[in-house]
Amino acid sequence: MAPRMGRPPSNNPKGNRKSYRLSNNDMKMLKKCISETGKKETEIIRMGIEAAYKSINLQREEIFFMSNKYERSFKVDDDEIPEECPICGVKFCFSEDIDISPYKNGYRSVLMCPKCNFQKVVSYEIDDASEDEEYEMKEIENDNKDEEFEDDIMSKEKMLKEMDDNIWNHDLSEEDSWDEIKEEYDNMNNEYSNNTDLFPNGRDYDAENEDRPF
Repeated sequence: MAPRMGRPPSNNPKGNRKSYRLSNNDMKMLKKCISETGKKETEIIRMGIEAAYKSINLQREEIFFMSNKYERSFKVDDDEIPEECPICGVKFCFSEDIDISPYKNGYRSVLMCPKCNFQKVVSYEIDDASEDEEYEMKEIENDNKDEEFEDDIMSKEKMLKEMDDNIWNHDLSEEDSWDEIKEEYDNMNNEYSNNTDLFPNGRDYDAENEDRPF
């Protein structure tokens, strides 16, 4: 069998065709890239696709990595801060390319590429005043919950008064324990609740008397 002639088959064949509309400015940038790099037009386009793809992945990794780091202050190690953009290769000027802005309860420092969309958070400092305010708010919230809980617990005096107002027969006084008074108070509420279920429109004693035999 005669040996196969020609180029070996590609591992990544380029069988897809696309056509795009470009503005005059787009064409100007494309021609400059071709003249500066000596690469073909299709190679420049592939480089742009590759750069955009890397940027998206890096941003996604950055978001995933940083999502749980804003609970306290932190600073990225110096050896983890790139000296040049991993997307477009521009060298960073750390005095100009770091943006500091408020974020959550503090201030975040972000290294931003002036040419592409690459960003990397390099530090986060929690504002002590915000942290103190958050702590005070939690303390106030807990105090309010305690007060609400205390309001829910009826006093012996209040339960005894309610039983007397409802003419509930009992032999209790404030000298008795809270548990004893509460038990009798619950008995009264259960009894009245049962009566309400039997006579939802009010108990008609006259009607009951009429049903009785003479």
